[in-house]
Amino acid sequence: MDIRKNERIIIYSGENYPIVAPSVMIAREDFPFSFVPHLNTGVNRSNIDELNLCLYRGDIDEWFYKNGATKFCDLINEWFSDLVNGALIKQDGFETIRINNNIAVLEADFEKISKKIEADNKRNYYFFKMENICGNVYYRVSDDEFSSNDYQKLPCILIFDNKNVDDCYFTTTLSKAKDLSNFSSYSRLTHALRRFRSKFYDPKSKYLLNEIWVIMAIKRPQQVIGTFSCYEFIGFKLSFNFEENPAVDNCNIRLATTIQSLNKNIAEKLSGTKYEKCSIALIGCGALGSKIAMSLAKMGYVQQKLVDNDVFLPHNLIRHEVTTPFYIGLNKARIMSSKINVLFGKSESTFYEEESFISNANYNNDFIIDCTASERNLYWYLMSNMECNGYCRCEIFMDGKLGVSFFEGSKHNPDIFDTRAYFLYYSVQDNLLQEIFNEQDNEFNEFHIGFGCSSDTMILDEATISNHASIVPHILEKYRNIDEGTVVINYFDKTNLENNFVRKLKVCKFNTYDLESGWKVHIMECVINSVREFVNQSNENMGLWIGCIDNNLKRITIVDTYIPPDNLRAKNKVTSGIKGVNKIIGSCEKKSCGIIRYIGEWHTHPNGRAVPSELDKRTFAEFSKLGKTYLMTILGKGEEGNWIVHGEETYE
Repeated sequence: MDIRKNERIIIYSGENYPIVAPSVMIAREDFPFSFVPHLNTGVNRSNIDELNLCLYRGDIDEWFYKNGATKFCDLINEWFSDLVNGALIKQDGFETIRINNNIAVLEADFEKISKKIEADNKRNYYFFKMENICGNVYYRVSDDEFSSNDYQKLPCILIFDNKNVDDCYFTTTLSKAKDLSNFSSYSRLTHALRRFRSKFYDPKSKYLLNEIWVIMAIKRPQQVIGTFSCYEFIGFKLSFNFEENPAVDNCNIRLATTIQSLNKNIAEKLSGTKYEKCSIALIGCGALGSKIAMSLAKMGYVQQKLVDNDVFLPHNLIRHEVTTPFYIGLNKARIMSSKINVLFGKSESTFYEEESFISNANYNNDFIIDCTASERNLYWYLMSNMECNGYCRCEIFMDGKLGVSFFEGSKHNPDIFDTRAYFLYYSVQDNLLQEIFNEQDNEFNEFHIGFGCSSDTMILDEATISNHASIVPHILEKYRNIDEGTVVINYFDKTNLENNFVRKLKVCKFNTYDLESGWKVHIMECVINSVREFVNQSNENMGLWIGCIDNNLKRITIVDTYIPPDNLRAKNKVTSGIKGVNKIIGSCEKKSCGIIRYIGEWHTHPNGRAVPSELDKRTFAEFSKLGKTYLMTILGKGEEGNWIVHGEETYE
């Protein structure tokens, strides 16, 4: 390139200097512009249409205000130095042409259009639909073809050459169509206009076209910066009288800025979440669920099934992802599906206006996120033995201070009930989380909307809900595929911010025992394994079971054991010690309001089978009189058994 040791330049400063950076133009008509990247067409905020240097990849006005005129001059010298040393062209893609003083913005999914261009064998043009989004300055171009029946749409002509590669840039200011003749695609313009005229022009119509939008796709030698293909798209409005059918070269043009419309790839690129996504089934599209659904969608999780039978009411505007009254009266799942689909065009979001347990949705290939805060929904999931791609339940406790996400382990082990039981046991031992059990006795701080007795809602600000919702998308990819269960705790106390934290609990697998009576016993694997060690000892041993009982599910869940240190052990008998027993039982029951408590006992038969002795049977009878549910686990050599006393019955 003909770059001289001393190049004359013109520095133009507008009336807003120094708030707005100057523009730098090269004062040599034969400068090799066609081989030079990083040039702007026209000076912004002025009538000057000369090519000028693009000195900074970013906001040059902000840069200039911070760095000043001296460093700005250094930046000009660096630009020329990079040019002559071949460093002006970066390795991250082909530099796009910068268009200032544009008359409009054209938005289109150029990723989809690029695929159409590459698949084309002979046409080299398309007629697309476009719509005016905002005041003749913002248009959206569809990848659907224009037809004579599209009365409410505008036409846009796309021209391209998918064979020849252009590595040159604009060499002059653009005012006539022939100023684009250096690009291979330009040769397709005349033919495309003739085809459009013969197909759509009606001289009898009162709607005569004197101008038409054109997008010219230029094939570049490498991927264009900010796109997903090697095509750069230049948009312009062409003054063309279809009645007179003039020569195209002398027709006036005015440039527009073209931008890629939002799609999944753009969302992932902007979010830094370019990885394989699972399909999501989100149940419950209220304040928490709506925010999680939209955050996931913006990270690229566009394939979502949204399930909710509730309608959107005026008070929902205070905390919901939706903030416009336009949606009042519509179903919440329908609204969220519509918002996601509008955001990304034709995405795969679907909705079901029904409760999850009567929904026709098929969850087999989905990762389920349950945001319902409904115990019915939890029991439905547990009792349905549903096959899915994973399950997470998100709940808010303690008047909004605590957000908890429960992740099942692989193959439902541990399942969601097991992880919740372990979390509650953990909360018994944590002073900050103790407040969670106060909710068992006290009603929530609720506000009654007026629909009826069931129309109450927790009083909680939108920012706190957003805080808890923001955790879920980040932990979803991290924990949805791990083998064990996971509980993620987000403690957020707006009145005492220094105590806030995010904490992860690992929940090991559970051994499960199905009794013929329909009862189930789930014991943490790490707990039962520690107990099994005593089977290999010659003397019997025993301990207390700590856990919870759910009569609706007919399930006993064991999360820990306590072995009294003063047990009296013999070969064929063990007598329970008393040291620490009352303390451990009383502490668990009192702190958890009776949820986590003494469930029963276990003992070993190291020299015999896992069957009840006469002493064990008398113990069953004594507990039967108390009317409480009680679990006895017996461990023998190579076998173990569970007996449940429930009322007057004993189940094996």
